[in-house]
Amino acid sequence: MTDRRSLFIWLLFCGVAGFVFLAYAVTSLAAGRGAFVLPLDDVYIHFQYAKQLAHGQPYIYNPSQPPTSGATSLLYPFILAIGYLLGFQGLNLSLWALMIGALALLGSLILIYRLLRAYDAPNGLAVGMALIFGLTGAVSWHFMSGMETGLVILFTLATLYGVVAKRLGWLVVSAALLALTRPEGGILAGIAMVVMLVRVYRAAPRPRKNWVLVIPILAVFVQPLVNLLVTGSVVATGNSVKSIFGTVPFYWDEVLRRIVENFARMWAEFVTGFSPREGLYLPYLVGPLALAFLIGGLFSRKYRLVNVLLILWLLASMAAIATLDTAFWHFKRYQMPLLALLFPAAGWGINWFWDRVVRARQVVPLRIGVYGLVGAGLAVALTTGAAFLHHFALNVDYVYLQPLQMARWL
Repeated sequence: MTDRRSLFIWLLFCGVAGFVFLAYAVTSLAAGRGAFVLPLDDVYIHFQYAKQLAHGQPYIYNPSQPPTSGATSLLYPFILAIGYLLGFQGLNLSLWALMIGALALLGSLILIYRLLRAYDAPNGLAVGMALIFGLTGAVSWHFMSGMETGLVILFTLATLYGVVAKRLGWLVVSAALLALTRPEGGILAGIAMVVMLVRVYRAAPRPRKNWVLVIPILAVFVQPLVNLLVTGSVVATGNSVKSIFGTVPFYWDEVLRRIVENFARMWAEFVTGFSPREGLYLPYLVGPLALAFLIGGLFSRKYRLVNVLLILWLLASMAAIATLDTAFWHFKRYQMPLLALLFPAAGWGINWFWDRVVRARQVVPLRIGVYGLVGAGLAVALTTGAAFLHHFALNVDYVYLQPLQMARWL
């Protein structure tokens, strides 16, 4: 690829991330009556911990009170605290969170593109799938929600890229950051390390640098250890109160029924891209194409190991999320890193068809059909983008009218 084309693609992705940032920032200001207000009250839990951290009181929610583990992300409050120290204070810390989300979106666009190109996908297909990803409403909403979800998506895609591109250092750093950002990120990091260890040992029975794969595993235990030392409890309070296993009164049959129901519903909505409540989450065919690739790729030596990784990620993470009472809250907040994986998987499925049929037979109508499919995906992504921007405005309005007014009174 020429330097000019690379620059154009980079600028295009910057433009998409900037467009999403501006659209959501303006909406935040408008619905917040001139103040940057974000759509989830959970955001302000992170903000309060970040504020106290900036004042030299880590893990303290309110001054003069003992430490608590209410922030379920170890890394994110530190990132927010940097913004607080730079002057993004009060409600303006929301602007810093939006900026972090925009940077995470830009990084994710680049990674989607590189994941497609790593398997020799046509340049147009790789760019198109990245744009579909970035403009899909559910995706952009979560990058702009003010929560750590955008960073989890970024580090998940970066970990996948480390496996696909066989970049050991990249993989270790990405997986470690993933484990430090969310507790469930530790599941993804651990599975990735096992899969990479299998690949390394197949290539060389006694590799010299395989010890670095232990680093992300160790990172998984950092947050529980810090919680234990600071608060006396291994589990963050936010995790414990959301678990179905904490239901009172506790009945095994009801708990298992709810978990199985959540698990089945997640798979159904992943494949269809549709939720009965919010409507379309993913452009049509992203889910079916991804599922077809995940199954079909198991029979290809080229894709098999990565497909095993993706399937294990989906099964293990969805099983863990299914145990949460909040599995479908906040527009699938906990599921979004997994939904993001469907975009490169769908792109690889299209690329497989391109290699086997379009490129091999040089059938022009099929080539036009593939690019027409990508164009249709972009159009649908834009419609979901408008819908979720409206959802964002409604949620900001709710936070402004109720939690924010109560906070000002107190």
